[in-house]
Order: sequence, then C-alpha cells, then structure tokens
Amino acid sequence: MESPYSSNEVILSWIKETAGFGVLTTDMQLNIQTLNEWLRIYSQLKTSDFIGKKLFDVYPEIVSNKLDHYYNLCLQGQPTILPRETHEYLIQLQSYYVDYKYMQQNVLIAPLINGDKIAGTITVIEDITDRVTRIKCFDEKIFGNIRAREEWEMTFDAVPDLIAIIDRHYRILRINKSMAERLGAKPQDIIGKYCYEIVHNTSAPPFFCPHHRLLENGQTHSVDIYEDNLKGFFNVTVVPFYGPDKKIISSVHITRDISEQVRTEQLLKSLSLIDDLTGLYNRRGFMALMEQLINTSNRLLCKMLVLFIDLNDMKFINDTFGHLEGDQALKGAASILRNTFRESDVIGRYGGDEFIVSAMQTGEIDYDTIIMRLNENADLHNSQTNKIYKLSFSIGISVYDPETPVSLEELISEADLSMYKYKQMLRLKNENI
Repeated sequence: MESPYSSNEVILSWIKETAGFGVLTTDMQLNIQTLNEWLRIYSQLKTSDFIGKKLFDVYPEIVSNKLDHYYNLCLQGQPTILPRETHEYLIQLQSYYVDYKYMQQNVLIAPLINGDKIAGTITVIEDITDRVTRIKCFDEKIFGNIRAREEWEMTFDAVPDLIAIIDRHYRILRINKSMAERLGAKPQDIIGKYCYEIVHNTSAPPFFCPHHRLLENGQTHSVDIYEDNLKGFFNVTVVPFYGPDKKIISSVHITRDISEQVRTEQLLKSLSLIDDLTGLYNRRGFMALMEQLINTSNRLLCKMLVLFIDLNDMKFINDTFGHLEGDQALKGAASILRNTFRESDVIGRYGGDEFIVSAMQTGEIDYDTIIMRLNENADLHNSQTNKIYKLSFSIGISVYDPETPVSLEELISEADLSMYKYKQMLRLKNENI
C-alpha cells in the first residue's frame, strides 16, 4: 500500500499556490525562504520584500508582541500552537470585518525537518475572523438583551456551527438547523431525547463530557474530540445558561468542525516524519514510534523484533546506472518491504540504502520464514520490473524481550551487527561459487 505522503511535491505545490491558509518557512537564522500565495496577498508584499529577509524585519510585530521566543523553541525542536484565545494574531494582516482591525488567527509554528535534522521553521496561519465574528454575534444575541424572538430564531439557525441547548438531565431542549442536518434528523425528532444517545450512541455521558463538568462547577468548558458518529474532529464549548433565580437551568453547546485544521496539522507533522523518496518513515519518525512500541511491549509482556535490512549492491547501481536509477532502486526496495511485512509493522528508511523494521511478536520467532518471504518478494519484483540489475537484501535481526530489557540503541546495534554477519556470509558464499 503506497503512503499518502509519497506525492509530497504535489501537496506542497497546492499549499504554495492555492491553499486557503498562510504558510511561510525560514532557515535556521530565521531568514524567510518561502511564503505562499495566500500569505503574500494578505501581507501585500512583493517577492523582493521577503525572500532572504529576516522574519522579524518583515514582521516586527512578532517581536513587539513578544512572540519571537516561540521561534527559538521551534529551532530546538518544540512545535507550538497559538490559538486565537491566547494571541489574537501572530502578524498584522488586514481584516475586512468592522469589529477587527487585524485578521484573527490560529497559528502553528513547527520545526522544518530535513532528514533527521532541523533545517528551519514552518509557520501555518489560519484565518478565523469569520468564525470569531459569527460566534461573537451569536453570543451577544443569545446571552444579551434579545430584542425580538424572531431575530433570535433567525440567528440561531443561521449560525453554521452545531448548536444545542441541553438541560440539567442531559435532555436536548433545542438544536439549530446545522446540527439537525449533521445528525440527519428533524429537530422535532431529537428534542426531549438524551444528548449522549443521539450524538455519541452511548447509554451514559462519555468520560470527557463537558456538560457534566459544567454542572459540577458552573464553569464554561471546552474540549477537542473525534466523534465517530459525526465522522470528524470537533471543538465543543459549553456555556452555562441561568434562570431568573441565578441557578443553572441548562447549557448551550457550541460545536465547531475542526477536521480541516486537524488534518492540516497532521499533514505537516507527517511531512516531518516521512521519507520523501520512499514514503516510508524516516529515521526521526521510526525512532519516535519505536519508543511507543517498546512501551507497548513492556506493558503486554510481548517480544518485539527489530530487523536491520541493507539493499545489496547500491554503490554498483549508482555508479553504473546513475543516481536517478539508484532512487528507483530504493523505491523498489520500499515496495518489496511493504509487501513483505504486515500493515501493523513499522517500516523506516534508516539512511542511504539501509532500512529498518519493527514488529510485535506474539508467537514463536521463525527467522527463516521472514528471510524466505523477503527473498521471494524480491524475486517477484525483479521478474516484474525486468531490470538489468537485481534487488536483493542482507538482513539482521534482534529481539526485544521485556523480561530482559535493553536500550533502543543497543537493540538497533545488535540488529546492525547481525546484518553485517549475514552480508559477510553471502560474500563468502558467492566467492565459493
């Protein structure tokens, strides 16, 4: 199965030319390297105004608003999300809304990874002015002095966010048009029913329920969740609604679909963990996942295999057929590995012509079967591609046993040494033929 990130150039081209959010990158000295079309238009800049210029010279408000230290953290490998609730904006982009002089923004500042090293920073700016304006309008109308019920009804149904009013017993009192459409039902069929049954398909409120927490302390609460019933990521905010006696009689749920924002963040994160050429995990991504797998192995008392795999004769392929053909050989090797191992196994390009695989092992370990399956898939690939050269592998195996734990570095070193011995054995065998 081919990785969805193997076409990074197409994705990055879309981000640069047509994405509906701002993206800029810098080098390690925070000199601007790229700035996409969306951000260039809103910044009203020419290419000569920003390429190679210091980020803080082009956007001095970052320093004046004391946000520059987030970039220093980023260069040390620490990403930061700046929600509008804590910082209205990172840079001063003109707003076309009367209530706001500058565009209201959610911002992600993350390290830009090249191989296994930090090469600079990437900043993603989302324009949420329209969302903030609509929520402000709604809040003013629902909690303020509503002049007419008709106006309230119109506003309630016009807001695109999913809104429900829920009483102290978790029963739905009102929902707006957007929420009814998302649930695929008519409002009259939902009113009076328990919210957790309708939204979550559960028999009781889920553990993260912000309405439950609001009833406990009377405070506004917000939570980000993935809701399987609605097939998306959502931010749910609950606000107390008081009766004439100043006691809470219900809460207002404002649910915003943040699926696109989450997908963008996941995409940017994945781009820093995926090898551009093969679509496998790069060393950084593999090592991060390995730490998680070791913790899982310790918890389940289950052994784990680590396989260090070297593509044979890579220097010969590069020297004889050129580096472009060498790249094709590496892509072919990645395809063979995907077809050999399970989807649950983690496959990475460790560097150059070296690959590494980790696999949880629940039964007896059959090394010969693993090597045979890899060689058979290599033979099948070679017969289908009909290249002059043939792809083959040297493989080394180590085993992590939670009863006798070792460090990740020791585990990989043992597999690497095992691979070297296997390669020596192949060399002696070929010399004796």
